[in-house]
Amino acid sequence: MRVGWLVPLLAGCGLWGQEGQQGPKPEWPCVAGRVVDPAYLETSESTGGQIFLFQKNEIAQAGPFLTADYTHPATVARAVGTLSGAREFEFPVDSTIQSLLVMVSIQCRAAIGVFRPGGTEMTAANSTQSVDLKAGRAVRIDNPEPGKWKLRLEGSGLFVAAVRAQSPVRLASVELTAGDATIHVAGELANPEFQLVDAAGDLAPGAEAAEDAGSEHRISVKPSVERFRVRMTGTDASGWPVERVYPVLFRAKSSR
Repeated sequence: MRVGWLVPLLAGCGLWGQEGQQGPKPEWPCVAGRVVDPAYLETSESTGGQIFLFQKNEIAQAGPFLTADYTHPATVARAVGTLSGAREFEFPVDSTIQSLLVMVSIQCRAAIGVFRPGGTEMTAANSTQSVDLKAGRAVRIDNPEPGKWKLRLEGSGLFVAAVRAQSPVRLASVELTAGDATIHVAGELANPEFQLVDAAGDLAPGAEAAEDAGSEHRISVKPSVERFRVRMTGTDASGWPVERVYPVLFRAKSSR
């Protein structure tokens, strides 16, 4: 495994870069075997962080990744897993989102596409900011129109994806204790409901409403998968669907 250093970023995020006494490896990270030590991936996902795969000469382009926790603190969607071919994710953008930031790493990247509700693909020309890396991409769109957006990934190997937003509506905290979750919500939305999703972002049954008290909500958690996140859905003041995910990937029967 020709990788060696990890630069810590906020809440468990990391930049994973290539290193080796024999010099740079142009094919990295699209190499056989483990490209990332599982311990780093576990730490990152368990704390709400995100690992990014960089070539050494790409670190100068790391700005959007380094500052995401501050500039786009709300998480709209999260997914991590193994890709083989193509996969699409749909996510709603609501009227409270002032800026959108999509960040993806794919071990053997073929393509990473972000599409507006009308089907237009975001490029360097029509995005507020677009950073292309050998194994990843970051796209920022200010004042995105509400509606159903799409993220399309193509390639193989490890992928880590996050859709983040600058918005007053977010999951501020989720505390798990003995089969219950206490959830604190920042901002206002109507008809909040809570679900569990697996590591790859798919619905995982196992959440039941318990009680609400203003911005604090309690749900009963009986996950059907070993690892899960908490997702919130609802509507904004204009009636647009709202979706937020708490970035921490919990482990079933954990005392977190």
